[in-house]
Amino acid sequence: MDLQTALWTLSIQLSQIKNQVDILTQQQIIETRQDRVLDALIQCESKGNEKAINHADTAINGYPSKGILQFSPLTFLREGKRYGYFPESFTLKEAQLLIWNPELQKEIAWEMLQEPNGYTHWKVCSRRMKIPQLLSMK
Repeated sequence: MDLQTALWTLSIQLSQIKNQVDILTQQQIIETRQDRVLDALIQCESKGNEKAINHADTAINGYPSKGILQFSPLTFLREGKRYGYFPESFTLKEAQLLIWNPELQKEIAWEMLQEPNGYTHWKVCSRRMKIPQLLSMK
């Protein structure tokens, strides 16, 4: 291989590496934003207590909110089905067993937060923790 061909090959390889670094950097920015948003909501909603229960929410829809992101069982079931975490045949009873899973709560919540005004599912904490501004940060 002559010098010109070697330099050309090296140039292509460097370009490919730069593209991979750019993709990884963008992924890190998204993951960092996701962590920042979810952590803020979790601190406001439950202070990180996986067993948190808000019985006051029973007055809203008949069920207390539960877990780190204070999901109502009905919302957890509906959104879990909507985003493909649960099959359509999944029951409320089954959802109530999984509602305590913090990773599942985070995954479903993040899907919800990607929707326009999805943060309004957590009205008080979204306002208090400035979630719309955190979501818009790059």
